[in-house]
Amino acid sequence: MSRTQQRVLELLASLPPEAEPAAAPARTFGAAARARLAGVYVNGPDTLHLVIRDGALRYRYGDAESRTRPGETEAEVLVLGATGEPEQRFVTVPDSGAVRWLHDGLSAFGRVRP
Repeated sequence: MSRTQQRVLELLASLPPEAEPAAAPARTFGAAARARLAGVYVNGPDTLHLVIRDGALRYRYGDAESRTRPGETEAEVLVLGATGEPEQRFVTVPDSGAVRWLHDGLSAFGRVRP
């Protein structure tokens, strides 16, 4: 039900306001996932880095560095903007169990070193 509809019903029926849903706990990559993902990835002239800094997986492109978090699964890496909302999504592509590629829907970045 939309918030407006819910509020109209509350006013008409004198219902107590519906409680706001609890915020989901912040998701982070575990130590094993950070180690598996950290590395340098290249596609032509573009180079991006997933680095471990202060116990967190960070995304670095050029001079800019951003926070990350898992998507729906740990196979997805979400790059977060300043407000904490996802700005970019990568899907990992394994090769023999190790992460070999990051795919963003348009380009694949091959891992050149851990």
